[in-house]
Amino acid sequence: MHRKVDQLFSSSWRDTSCWPKPAAKEVKDEFKEVYDGRKRAVEQYMRGDSLKNIKDAEGIAAGELYGMLLACAERVANDQIAGFRALIPYRRRKRYERSSPANADALAAGRGSGGLFTQLLCQHVELQSFLIDQAKPYAKGDPKRRIPIGKEHGRFLNKLAKILGGTKSYPFTLQNRGREGFRKALHAEIQRLRGLGRGSLRTSIERAFRPEIDAPFRRVQIDAHKLDGFIRVRFIGRKRRSKTRALRPWLVAAVDVDSGACLGWTLSVEKEVSHLDLLRCLFAVMNPWKRRTQFEVENLMNAYEAGAGMPSILSTCAARYPDTISLDNALAHHADRIREVVLKRLHATLVLGLPGEPRTRAEIEQLFNTLTHRNVQHLVGGVRPNISDRERASAMKAVEEGGMTIDQMEEYLDVVICNYNAHPASAHYGKSPLQVLREEPEHTLIRADNSATANWRQLLKIELTVSVKGSGGHAPHINYLKADYSNNVLRAADFLVGKDVVITVDLTDLRTVEAKVLGGIDLGTLWAKGHWASFVHDERLRKRLNREIEDGYFHWVEGEDPEEIVANFLRRTRHSAAAQPEKSKPAAPPRRSEHAVGAPRLIADMAKTTDLDIEAILGAKLKG
Repeated sequence: MHRKVDQLFSSSWRDTSCWPKPAAKEVKDEFKEVYDGRKRAVEQYMRGDSLKNIKDAEGIAAGELYGMLLACAERVANDQIAGFRALIPYRRRKRYERSSPANADALAAGRGSGGLFTQLLCQHVELQSFLIDQAKPYAKGDPKRRIPIGKEHGRFLNKLAKILGGTKSYPFTLQNRGREGFRKALHAEIQRLRGLGRGSLRTSIERAFRPEIDAPFRRVQIDAHKLDGFIRVRFIGRKRRSKTRALRPWLVAAVDVDSGACLGWTLSVEKEVSHLDLLRCLFAVMNPWKRRTQFEVENLMNAYEAGAGMPSILSTCAARYPDTISLDNALAHHADRIREVVLKRLHATLVLGLPGEPRTRAEIEQLFNTLTHRNVQHLVGGVRPNISDRERASAMKAVEEGGMTIDQMEEYLDVVICNYNAHPASAHYGKSPLQVLREEPEHTLIRADNSATANWRQLLKIELTVSVKGSGGHAPHINYLKADYSNNVLRAADFLVGKDVVITVDLTDLRTVEAKVLGGIDLGTLWAKGHWASFVHDERLRKRLNREIEDGYFHWVEGEDPEEIVANFLRRTRHSAAAQPEKSKPAAPPRRSEHAVGAPRLIADMAKTTDLDIEAILGAKLKG
């Protein structure tokens, strides 16, 4: 008998016939031949055969054989050895031990807790049993039943507190308290328990021949997140004096579920995301991407990786229509124009998800995590979640001195997102999202349109029916959002007064509209009258300025540049183009000064002040 046997095995375990053996279902069919070879080699060595004979017979060298013996001799529960169970291919032989320390920033952002939770379960057998008891009721029920993770996670924390005598030694003391790791462990246990039982034959056949097959562009997820970093916005005031202020922009992005590629994105510096930002993102998904050649940031000149880009540069993805668009049920996603664009122009299905449930949109959340924790947080002005007011103020000051502008941030995100699409992912066996889309068969390209009259080219344009006005000695004109539009053709068409015409409005530039008569006569381009024709503005800014004009807090000044007047007003109101005041701050009492800003627009807000004069507040509106 070899000396190695004397060192590893006591006299009671030198007979291999009494070693623990794996059950038949533990060894998969594709690994059965490898397992049998290992078992024969170990038995020959325990009988005293030479290493040379074992290698000639089974092809197993001495070093590999010694490793198998060490695994077989490992002690398990009840003073037993692992035995032949240790010879199963790809079986974990060593208990999980976390090598890297816990990262507080990653835990606060909801990442990096999976290994800690696995280690916690390995150290406490009672927790493993309790987790199995939690999973059993859901394993027996309807597979489509929603599992209340919050409730079960609370029960798990109470059980943990009893075992540890408190939660001070619990490794998840930050934001989510290990909720994501618990969710993954609970779902894995539920799936394991469901696999132990045998379902009906009809259910198994339906599952095997289910016609739903994931394909690129079948499901697209769109969401908006505030970037964890500030940018520098420059405001021009009176006498051409400028002032900078730090803002956190919104990133609106679209991700393909099957490939994981980012299809399009847009930035917004508004206080809240509107339907106009969603339309910009949808237009970016369809519009072919062009590689940047000029950069304000010099370090980005050669930052594109090999093969980086957006999916729209591929022939199989250019101008391709998605089948289903998933949104997260925000207010902007319920806009009538979003429904009209998705259903009538893109001919897709609109799915509104559950608010506050990012787990249902894992692909888009993965993109935001990559951009935030690996890129934006490391820039000048980058912040982490739940920072203190002092750290936030320090980041804002650093941005005002040397942070990125909105144009520079767009350049940076374009490079980062294009490189993200070209980076290999483990979900696709080492293939990048762009490579997955590039290998897609040509016959799957069904819903695509590259023509000049494609519907997606009109995503940022809407058609409305309005009446032509011209009474009181005024030339014929139309009115849209309290601005008059006309041209030489319309001014000469007196017979159109009182009749309806169809106008096409570009929501991103309201200086002009396209008009035509219902019979098909084209009236051409109509220009806005007055100050509205002097500067580029979108629908959101037009509506806001109209509200401020009604409230008496904004007015035009003859002889001054309208663009400068608007920029000065936005600087004074401390909002870039936001439509509503801060909800967290109390409404300011009405003031009669021309510089009054931030006044409430609702009578309910005005009633919070001590003195309430309805006649002074509403004025002539009370009369009649």
